[in-house]
Amino acid sequence: MNRLFLSLAMSIVALVGSGCAPEVEGGASPSHNVPAETTSWRGTLAGATGESGVVNIALTSTAGNAKADAKGHIRFVGGSEASLSGSLEVASGTLTLEAGSYSLNGKLEENVITGSFNQGKSTGVFSVLRADEADPVVYCGTYDGPFKGTWNIVVADDGTVTGSHAGDASGIVTGVRTGDEVSLQHAAGTAAGTISGTGVVGTYEIGNSPGGTWEGSVEGCQ
Repeated sequence: MNRLFLSLAMSIVALVGSGCAPEVEGGASPSHNVPAETTSWRGTLAGATGESGVVNIALTSTAGNAKADAKGHIRFVGGSEASLSGSLEVASGTLTLEAGSYSLNGKLEENVITGSFNQGKSTGVFSVLRADEADPVVYCGTYDGPFKGTWNIVVADDGTVTGSHAGDASGIVTGVRTGDEVSLQHAAGTAAGTISGTGVVGTYEIGNSPGGTWEGSVEGCQ
């Protein structure tokens, strides 16, 4: 059970146990009498036509409500930005954020939200993790070799790693950091890298095919 769901459940138990939640018709408690909790999330996106950027999401939940309010912000490499709004279905973990031609549709599982990114006719993927406790660092870059494209990862101080890649191959990256080394998995194989200062470089493998290299940096997200 992820922390957002656990927090919602604990809030409900506390309110019922204290008897402080006034009843209204139907037995529900008015949401304005229940303190809201906001959690922050940070990560990356990668689009099929070269889009790359940093994603920040804020989820505000109130005990007893079926949905959490969601606000999103995308800062694309190169400087353009987009602000989105929507909601997260608490029971299923389904996230929907939209603004004009932009949308993020994902699923919350084990303190990571992953899903699809859309901008007009362009599509891609995104991945974010909890930011209010893990202080994550985002590295934006590319991968090269037999396959080429955008390769971005976000690394939390607890060692959790997630990310997104797009181009010749598109998907979500997951893994762990141990010291300065990162060990990663992607849909078609594995990858590894070494963090040095504000940069990271590594290699990737795809099944039995020849692999390639990837790199990223904090500055690459600007």
